Amino acid sequence: MVSPAKTDERMSPESLAAACVSVLRGVGCPDTVSRTVADHLVMAELRGQASHGITRLPTYVARVKSGLICPEAVPRVVSESPSTVLLDAGSTFGHVAGKQAMELCVSRASATGVAAVGVRNSTHFGLAGVYALQATEQKAIGIVCSNAAARMPPAKTRTAVLGTNPLAIAVPTRSKYPILLDMATSAVALGRILEAQRLGASIPIGWALSHDGRPTVDPAEAAKGLLLPMAGPKGFGLAFALEVLAAVLTGASVGQNAGSMYQSWDRTEDLGHMFIAVSIEAFIPLETFLERLEDLSTQVARAQPLEPGERAYLPGELEFMKEEENRRLGIPMSDERWAPIAQLGEVMGLSLRRRAASVAVS
Repeated sequence: MVSPAKTDERMSPESLAAACVSVLRGVGCPDTVSRTVADHLVMAELRGQASHGITRLPTYVARVKSGLICPEAVPRVVSESPSTVLLDAGSTFGHVAGKQAMELCVSRASATGVAAVGVRNSTHFGLAGVYALQATEQKAIGIVCSNAAARMPPAKTRTAVLGTNPLAIAVPTRSKYPILLDMATSAVALGRILEAQRLGASIPIGWALSHDGRPTVDPAEAAKGLLLPMAGPKGFGLAFALEVLAAVLTGASVGQNAGSMYQSWDRTEDLGHMFIAVSIEAFIPLETFLERLEDLSTQVARAQPLEPGERAYLPGELEFMKEEENRRLGIPMSDERWAPIAQLGEVMGLSLRRRAASVAVS
């Protein structure tokens, strides 16, 4: 049986990952799949992006039980060339398909300079940035995008056509952290609204509309309504372009045809992703690139702040700092956050070991 965590306790990443693996194994997920998904959920927690963390696990479990996620499916090659691959994910976890796709990308880019791997028939894949970072481990630039269930209307309408289509770009550096842009094309990711709903908090005006097109601060209304694009028509335009790359080009379901992990219980999601790896040395010597990037990064760091004590941050820097802190101190895990995992364990008859990080939150 599972005892709930104490309020404001921090939990070790290893303990949280082990609990997630046990739950996923409990619904028949193979060991490697369970570990891949669990590692991704924990990474989201470490980086302070709880909207993509363990809050997703109960829905993943429900979709596996309903046959809408097929954890034993192995992504298969539909077509390929020296620099491209198209994969059919077979409705397995998007995390599994994404990891495999970027591995293929980086491998081929080392020979061809630039490589792209498209994925269709996939499911929600979590944080796009995790896959982009895989490329930086091999001194390549990683670019990742995906489509999602339609939640976002074109400007001056109240009809959802596109998802919150994410974009991630990761770049290796000489410094402690890579550069990582990881963003939704909506004003905010759906997970942030669901997290606000769970906490009983309001949301800012400009994030969402109610189902009938009214601006709302109620996350429950927003969850059933429409998410607004970032930067108005520019955000929608970017989301449209990413939809073309991730879904139209790969043969995945497009626009309103894409399934929702939260609402489509009669069909699979059939999402599409696109992964691109760029070999730096195919264009410029690596050391020259890193030197030039360091110069640009220094210019950002030296930007004059508007207020004393403030400073500019490079894309992804704050999240890397949060990850370091949470690896050192443990992941914040209140009773409320731990409860859904505990409940899953109780239902499955699992004895989940929870190893606290022994550091109280002040």
